[in-house]
Amino acid sequence: MTLRVISMPILEHLELKARPGPAVHVEPPNLHGSPSLRTLVLHSVPLDWPSPSVPGGVRSLGICNIKNGPTFSQLLALLSSTPMLEELRLEGVYLTSESSPPVEQQRTLDLPYLQTIRMVNLARETTNRLLSSIRAGQVRSLVATPLDLSTLPDYTRHIQKLVAQIASSAQEIFLDIGGSEFALAVISSYKASEPFGIPPITGRAGFVLGFRTNHYDRDIQNFVSFVAYTPIPISLSLNSRQPWTNIAIERLDWDQLPSLRQLEIKSHYDLGPTFRNLSRPRGPRHSPRWPCPNLSILKFPGMEKGPSGFVTFLLDRWGPPAHAGLVIDRSRPVKLALCHAPKKALSKYFSEGLIAHYAKVWEDSATVPPEDESVTEEKDKETG
Repeated sequence: MTLRVISMPILEHLELKARPGPAVHVEPPNLHGSPSLRTLVLHSVPLDWPSPSVPGGVRSLGICNIKNGPTFSQLLALLSSTPMLEELRLEGVYLTSESSPPVEQQRTLDLPYLQTIRMVNLARETTNRLLSSIRAGQVRSLVATPLDLSTLPDYTRHIQKLVAQIASSAQEIFLDIGGSEFALAVISSYKASEPFGIPPITGRAGFVLGFRTNHYDRDIQNFVSFVAYTPIPISLSLNSRQPWTNIAIERLDWDQLPSLRQLEIKSHYDLGPTFRNLSRPRGPRHSPRWPCPNLSILKFPGMEKGPSGFVTFLLDRWGPPAHAGLVIDRSRPVKLALCHAPKKALSKYFSEGLIAHYAKVWEDSATVPPEDESVTEEKDKETG
């Protein structure tokens, strides 16, 4: 199949799609005759990567489903040739390998008008390198997945700078470990969905970063460190589906999350080590520094039995209630605003008055089975 744009001087929008297959050969289009082109979207249609002929005035560029893509250097050269770019979309583009320079010698890419970045299903290292190369002060929408957790520390400073300008207007940041279908760990400014998904293409401001790794127990801490000490309120959801994920969660440095506001835990594993880490203050006894001092909402959705170590956690973190007129220890964190837990299972340990010491509102997390219709009808007859 040959696709050529010989001379269309007033063409502004071009979208080309080809059905990929072993017998389909698509020639790169020649775009030299379309100087007015502003939007270019290619699906399974390659460019001539050494000399792509994309007009410099393009504002929106989308390249999707390319098996034999450019080298990283060729991709940077293409983007450098479109300095007016406002929207960049790369999905399923597999780069041709080449030797790469050290991070500190990596070429930077200045795109002063870029507002939207969408990178989905590139190689993990490609996403890390490309995001850390971009210098763009106008970005308001960013979707990037997967990023590589194992090499994230090498790129953190550059990617954080890109995210910071979007996050500055966020009311809350959502973190998810183990609950997404497309990544091991997710950071997002969008309200968490169930399960966490890649948002559709919209003009809405915000960001989603999805991370993967081959070393769960070592690299999940890199994920938490990426948002360490941010002042923006954080909601964290933990979904320990595998034992190695649970081990990594047990080792997290909770002191890096002082703005953690909500913690939701879905786990079938022992939560005792996590509870103990949240109950170990640092500093002098008269003025301790508690991990996650702003934690105010705690949820165990669907849990019907009290999690192991939870009672001890409540006692260690918030201490016993005031007794005989004694004042509650003011060095303790403020009590929970909401605890969504198996209330019935905990009632054998705490009275109603004692429960109120730890949280203002308690909701039962146990799943309530639907009431049998025949029983409901009998109740209605008795009431009538």
